[in-house]
Amino acid sequence: MQKDITSATEYKIGNTTYIVNLVFNKNTSENISDIVKRLIERDIKKQAA
Repeated sequence: MQKDITSATEYKIGNTTYIVNLVFNKNTSENISDIVKRLIERDIKKQAA
C-alpha cells in the first residue's frame, strides 16, 4: 500500500540537513519527535561504523 506524503520539513542540525517527509498513520504509536530521534540515532550509528 502506497502512502501519500502530506508534509515535508527540513531540519538543520549542525552541518547536517534532514528532510523529513511526514506520512500520517492512525495505527502508529510513535509521534514525530520519536521518529526524528530514531532517524538521528540511526544516522549517528552509521557514521560511527
